[in-house]
Amino acid sequence: MEPFVEISHSAWYQLRDAYTENWPRHLIAHTLMNTQLKYPGILSYLQLKIYCPFGELANGIIAISDKEEFRQIMILPLDDISIIEESFLTTKLIDWNKPLLVQSASDEVIECTKRISAHFNLEFKFDEKANTYYLDKQSAPFENLSCPPDTYIGPLTPEHIDLIDKTWTYTGSWSRKYFEVLMKNGLTYVLYSINHEPLAWITVGSEGALTHLYCLEQHRRKGYAEVVTKYAINDQLKDNNDILSYTLVDNVKPQKLFKKLGFQYFGNVSWVLITPK
Repeated sequence: MEPFVEISHSAWYQLRDAYTENWPRHLIAHTLMNTQLKYPGILSYLQLKIYCPFGELANGIIAISDKEEFRQIMILPLDDISIIEESFLTTKLIDWNKPLLVQSASDEVIECTKRISAHFNLEFKFDEKANTYYLDKQSAPFENLSCPPDTYIGPLTPEHIDLIDKTWTYTGSWSRKYFEVLMKNGLTYVLYSINHEPLAWITVGSEGALTHLYCLEQHRRKGYAEVVTKYAINDQLKDNNDILSYTLVDNVKPQKLFKKLGFQYFGNVSWVLITPK
């Protein structure tokens, strides 16, 4: 019997709401589910499927996406991770002969995946580590917000996708399409000059977290990154969203900015690559 049972889309609202407890431990799971429910275009892009051990929501979930060259998975326990771990030992859902990227893994998920890797004699490798920050949806929006002289805020437009893509740390064969999807779903914020030249930008990623905060080098130290981030925050608060953000652990400048803007730090997560030996 396959332990991981796919959960129908009609039950996703119930799943999302189950992750409102034990805050902010469950914020990543809640944000992921909330983003898929609010933005059907994102869900279609991710090709996301949700599974629960034995079909019981109380056992937590795994979320699987096949949008890139390798399968990506998020392991999101609701309480005890042991049932999820036991299910991995007998599932036919995962092909262990192919690379698997475990995203946004908490410490307990990391330890779980280490044990699973050892059981199947797989290679376990840390790919990336990030700090996590959040801003509660009840936070007050930034008031009297205005753009610097001769600038304005707007969404990303098609002619600038290549610029946004090539300045991203994780640019690849798939990433141009990624930013196109975010653009079409209203999840991009760009500070433009009056000549419609991008100066700084930030996006809300497909899992619901603020990502790719960037200012072109020749326009730095003018406060542009802070302005565009505030606009993005206000827009997300208006949409009644809790706001999640990741920063690489050694990327100090955005960490200082998010703290300045009222974000709370709540730990680290890692991206882990599991491959056959």
